[in-house]
Formats: sequence, structure tokens, C-alpha cells
Amino acid sequence: MGTTRASIFSFSLLYVVVAILVLPLGLASANNASSVSFGYSGPNGPAKWGSLSPKYQACGSGKSQSPIDIRRKEAVEDKKLQKLEGNYRSVGASLINTGRNVMV
Repeated sequence: MGTTRASIFSFSLLYVVVAILVLPLGLASANNASSVSFGYSGPNGPAKWGSLSPKYQACGSGKSQSPIDIRRKEAVEDKKLQKLEGNYRSVGASLINTGRNVMV
């Protein structure tokens, strides 16, 4: 019985030590994620998003940027498509305005 308690204690202690060592790494990466400043106009606007960070390179290729550019003059209506219907359930959520975007 003493061996089992010692094993549980050793495992618990190891778990706590690993958690203490790993937790700061996760916090550091979360802080670095928001260090890139982007905007919707000016020097950090959509035309520059692909060069703001290596992680945003896809925004510069014209394949994954936002917002979607729908060119109405080139769009072709498909008369076979049915109207879109929304069927949404109410859920609890909070909106946070950060000054440059809105988070849910």
C-alpha cells in the first residue's frame, strides 16, 4: 500500500512540475499571436496583409484573403438554385469590440 501511495505522489508531483514548465510556453505563444497589427486601410490594409507576417502569406496570393470580392458584373445567376433559408437557434454569446475587430 505504501508503494502505491508513493507512486501516486510521484506521478502527481511530476504532473505538476511539467505543467509549471509548459504553461508559460503556451502563454507566450498566445501573446505573440496578436503582435501583428493589421488594418482595413492604409499601410496595414488588405493589400499588405500578405507581407505583415509569414503566417499571412496566403493573403498575398489572392486565394485566401478576406473579405470576399464578388464581382457582380461577372457573376452568373443559377435559376435552379433555391433561396437560402436560415434556421438558427439562439445561443448565449458575448461580443467584444477590440477597436480593430469584433470577437465572439
